[in-house]
Amino acid sequence: MLFPFPVTSQSPDRARGGFSALVVTCDRVFGSRLAGGLMRVGANPVHVVRPAGEPKRTAASESRDLVLVDLDLPQDAGMGLIAELSRHHWPSIVAVLSPGSSHLADAAVHNGARSFLVKSVREAGPAESSSQGRIGVLTSSELRALKLLADGSSDAVIAREIGVSTARATGLLRRARLKLGARDRAHLVSLAIRANIID
Repeated sequence: MLFPFPVTSQSPDRARGGFSALVVTCDRVFGSRLAGGLMRVGANPVHVVRPAGEPKRTAASESRDLVLVDLDLPQDAGMGLIAELSRHHWPSIVAVLSPGSSHLADAAVHNGARSFLVKSVREAGPAESSSQGRIGVLTSSELRALKLLADGSSDAVIAREIGVSTARATGLLRRARLKLGARDRAHLVSLAIRANIID
């Protein structure tokens, strides 16, 4: 089952050679921006939805010419959805990755995506601070992990505090390091302090 978000952009005329598109994301703002861009290049209609239930129900819904699946869906549902859509022969599946998660591109293609897009830094996630600059590229989980790292916590302690696996905590810090352009963890903490991302 899919739950649609309202898309306020005007749809182009289908008679001018448009194509149908589906955007699957939990981020309303990102979904609306992506839908607007798709409409500008001829998509009609564009449906922006968030997944509900199992990927099989989503895959069994009406097929579209193009589907973009945000891999930032909760519980890694995006990769499973790509696999199910591929099994149901949806024609063009595109994985949408966050900056720093390009390692997921191979897995997405292996699961049936024909291509992938990387979100711009502006779309990478909400900021939890009023500080300007690079903070906008970090997700709330990456920011929490970074703060705990700066306090001297190990990956295992960070994982326990955030409520994720140790591997996930390590991945959060790796993505934060890549997003801020840090050479290593010490440089990551130093950059974050200098940029007022953390105290």
